[in-house]
Amino acid sequence: MKNNTNEKYVKIIDNFLPQDMFRYYDNIIHSAEELDFVYTQNSIVPFDHVSYKFKEDLQLSADVYAGEFLQFIHTIFGKDGFSTKRKDIFIPLMDHFLTQLHMEILITSKINITFPDIANFLAGFHVDFEYENTPNYKTGLFYLSDTDGYTVLEDGTRVECVKNRLVIFNGSIFHSGTTCTNKNRRTTLNFNYIGKDI
Repeated sequence: MKNNTNEKYVKIIDNFLPQDMFRYYDNIIHSAEELDFVYTQNSIVPFDHVSYKFKEDLQLSADVYAGEFLQFIHTIFGKDGFSTKRKDIFIPLMDHFLTQLHMEILITSKINITFPDIANFLAGFHVDFEYENTPNYKTGLFYLSDTDGYTVLEDGTRVECVKNRLVIFNGSIFHSGTTCTNKNRRTTLNFNYIGKDI
């Protein structure tokens, strides 16, 4: 199937990394000594085109977080190339993603860590970048933890947060993460790229 901005494309791949590679990066990313994380606040904005249920959930989340969703971010790759100080660690990982997903252009890559709450609050529906007229623009989420903090797409598709799971979808699809309730953190590697369907 040809992918363009008007089509829904969602693919889930379990056990994406070889187990030894996954264990290595799981340890690196969750080691306080290895990486610098930046504290960020993102606005929770209800969008008109999501369902009424989502609007109610988003309003609840906005009320709980006073309109700002909190997370820690480590940027790996951005508009100027690798921005992480530990490029030596992440080049092999990004090479694996580039090869396995047949990426043509890597746009961004970052690690997001959020923390538990009493319920699965929505972080806010969004698209990572406004590339509406760019064919084959995709967003990917790679899960580094097993939690009940799922990802939801604007049509209600729900992707559970499972270690070593990768989900790829059309980058024009609005999506939201949620807080977890059952673990001490929820960790994802988020990336955006141009590439054909796999």
